[in-house]
Amino acid sequence: MSVHIIDLTRAREQVESGIVQELWNRNPTPQFRHFIAREDQLEFVEQLDDSDVTSVRNNYVVEEVIDALISVVQRSQTTDLRVFSFHQEVFRKQGRLTDILRDVETHGLRDYLPPKVTSAQFEEWPNEIMPLEEALSFLQGTLEYLTSGNPAKPIHKAAIRPALEIRDLRFGKNYSTASQTPKLMKILLGQAEERGMIRQVGRDPEVKVYLQGRLPGANQIAGTENYFPDSAGPASQKSNSVPQQANHVASPGDVARRHAQRSAPLVQSTARQGRSQAFSEVLRAHDFGPYPEVRLSLYQNILNIRSESQESLRLRDVAVSAVAKVRDQADDVFRRPKSKKGDLPKSKYDWEGLERFAINVLFRAGFVVDAEGNDLPPDLSIWAALGGRLSPSLPENLSVVLDGELIVVLISSLPDITLADVGNLAGCLLASRDDSGKQYVYDIIEYLLSEGRVEGIPGSNVLLPSSGRQHPVNVGVVSR
Repeated sequence: MSVHIIDLTRAREQVESGIVQELWNRNPTPQFRHFIAREDQLEFVEQLDDSDVTSVRNNYVVEEVIDALISVVQRSQTTDLRVFSFHQEVFRKQGRLTDILRDVETHGLRDYLPPKVTSAQFEEWPNEIMPLEEALSFLQGTLEYLTSGNPAKPIHKAAIRPALEIRDLRFGKNYSTASQTPKLMKILLGQAEERGMIRQVGRDPEVKVYLQGRLPGANQIAGTENYFPDSAGPASQKSNSVPQQANHVASPGDVARRHAQRSAPLVQSTARQGRSQAFSEVLRAHDFGPYPEVRLSLYQNILNIRSESQESLRLRDVAVSAVAKVRDQADDVFRRPKSKKGDLPKSKYDWEGLERFAINVLFRAGFVVDAEGNDLPPDLSIWAALGGRLSPSLPENLSVVLDGELIVVLISSLPDITLADVGNLAGCLLASRDDSGKQYVYDIIEYLLSEGRVEGIPGSNVLLPSSGRQHPVNVGVVSR
């Protein structure tokens, strides 16, 4: 029997029907079709004849799509099989699919996009901000800086615009009427993707951006000095030409002077949006908090679970148990006086997200071991952590160590954080800017400096992530 397996999980909304029609027009009609689809696509797929469907909840997690695909392939019991997908891991038969799809014909679904949907969401870049090619050049340089030129390193979509604003204030949401264009980054990233410069994985708000190629004639961004241009902003730019590459790599003193020139106006410009809010958005884009109302309670409950148990504890079990305790201890309503939506009932809090955060932060901080008690390196896939165990000992200053990971994410994503942001960091992490909150932030930064996780630039108060990654030192541990 002829079977087509069609993975629609990365198809944009309202594009699925066009893709399916193109498949119908250009391929011999199979006897059966099996779709892998998102939950919001089920109504469309279930209307198609001679078809079945497998639903995927987290389409941005390619492993879940692959699991569904493998299950369908194994049930097909036919040698006449074709697979269609946007995921390159699928149509290139990578990883776990190498053997399973060895004799299967695979196709990239991008080749089946109807002509009317190949442009960037039918929207045009507003040239009143700057010419599109100049904006793409800024994007190129920014992504090269944030990824250190590593195409395998993803950048969360929500972190890109704040980083672009550091390079040029015209990208700021409140700089001009044109810069307030809805979905501005979606338009820019769509244009970059059309040109082969990037690829995007996932759906909003979980989109990750991977750098793929260089624009023809684009200037190479070689170092930090090009990320922080000498000009103080667009007012000093007399033309729309693309900034030229510097012919040397800046010394620490050069970088410090440029930071000093840029820091004050940058902090002032982003203050319009609220720096604490911007920090929170970056953390949420990384699925990394900040959960200011309950995060410290979560850490304390993790410590309590570890100290009360003599057994080997599965990481996910610890996360579930700790979040359950936090939920029991929380008030019935979370007060949010500044929110337009008002207070938040406890039942509507993102408890599932808090479980994911607990797993992520413990793994990233190096507190996960395998069944034999060996440390699991934090640079492995998060999926490796799910079968791991919580370390047999945790530091007494666990909150400082774990919140250090949040600070590192922010510093890596927004390289303009200075002493002026201590209160803003406290506002993000604790929803409070009082003296105790600021002192807590100073304690975290002091810890990160001592561990070599961040470093300052001579002559500047800017913090940057260190090039090396060191595991936390468990001093003053709580043993099992």
